[in-house]
Amino acid sequence: MSAVGEALAELRQRFPDAEKAVVAYSGGRDSHVLLHAAVNNAGLPVRALHVAHGLQAAAETWPQHCAVVCKSLGVNLETIHAAVETSGAGQEAAARTARYTAFEHQLQPKEILILAHHADDQAETLMLRLLRGTGLRGLGAMPVQRSVGQGELWRPLLGLNSDCLAAYADKHQLQWVEDPSNSDPQFDRNYLRLNVMPALKSRWSNVATQLGAAARRASEAERLLQQLLEPQLKALCATDGSLSCDGLLAVSSVHQRHLLRAWLAKFCDQPPSESQLRSAQRDVLNARRDADPCLHLYRATLRRHRDHLYWVPDIIVAELKTHDWVELGKPLDLGVEHLSFDSDFGRKLVVPEGSQVQVRFRTGGEHMRLRGGERSLKKLLQDCGVPSWQRYRTPLIYIDDELAAVWNYSVAMKFDKTYKKQ
Repeated sequence: MSAVGEALAELRQRFPDAEKAVVAYSGGRDSHVLLHAAVNNAGLPVRALHVAHGLQAAAETWPQHCAVVCKSLGVNLETIHAAVETSGAGQEAAARTARYTAFEHQLQPKEILILAHHADDQAETLMLRLLRGTGLRGLGAMPVQRSVGQGELWRPLLGLNSDCLAAYADKHQLQWVEDPSNSDPQFDRNYLRLNVMPALKSRWSNVATQLGAAARRASEAERLLQQLLEPQLKALCATDGSLSCDGLLAVSSVHQRHLLRAWLAKFCDQPPSESQLRSAQRDVLNARRDADPCLHLYRATLRRHRDHLYWVPDIIVAELKTHDWVELGKPLDLGVEHLSFDSDFGRKLVVPEGSQVQVRFRTGGEHMRLRGGERSLKKLLQDCGVPSWQRYRTPLIYIDDELAAVWNYSVAMKFDKTYKKQ
């Protein structure tokens, strides 16, 4: 058995509960080698995913090529059309984000997503991160294995170099597509591959192997550091996952950054940069107690509410519109949550027969009459401890055009069952 076949044959041992192998198949040489080897050596049913970015005209025929190859191997293929939104990021990073988002949505429980990254890819990744001034976590480069979506991601070829994959492709007479963008040195990775790595290999022939070993050692050191930080991090985290500011401020600045990295790693695979961590310390952690600071990070915002830090994912909530609640006996689906009059809070409300019930959201200037008198909605939400970023999407119940309740927080005196009984 070839080295490639042996690498794929480890799947059952590494993932004993796995039921299917899912190959990320681009149509290029490396992913074709991976697909061919998986079919013959993985010991599990195989399906393939092809992500079409639509970034270049040459790629229009790739899905058809992938379909032909998969049919010849008896593999089911699913082609996913993913829009690439740069939003300030480079095209490489944006395309990668689109791919992995597609993978997350497609992967099912007990499925193993297999990627064709090899030792040369790993060396390039490490070099790129070094040039960006990465920290210990980034020095680990690409992990061999991690969770993704409902399944697991696996890179079985990280110990094999590009020449090994080329030999496999030649032996089995595989056919593949060539991505013309791979020869464009304007992209950082291509520049390294075309100009820097060949120069290094001419002096140090095993440079990819050595860089891969360095990445593994860095990854081991990062895992050990996480294990050492975990008990302290657990003590600093509230039940809702937020992080204690007082606890962070009690340790040194360097210690704070390590704890912040470890905490952020629970929510995001994209490690924060050194400048982002220092901004988090300066602008969020050390902000005035009455301030409402925020720092935008990868697909999310770091917020401070009172004495805790919160990771708030970017959410586009198209559902923040008026909803008529026609059938009160049935839960109302708002997209972001369900409301039900059969819940503990819903049973507190008095709804006169024949009333019009609506769910609205804050627009500003709302007031509600409580037992203690008239209160502004803004002040009520503040007193209830609702974080600023949640106030605009807290459901408001209107009965006959009158604000009757702030869902899960307060009921107006006129519609309060407990008040009516007194």
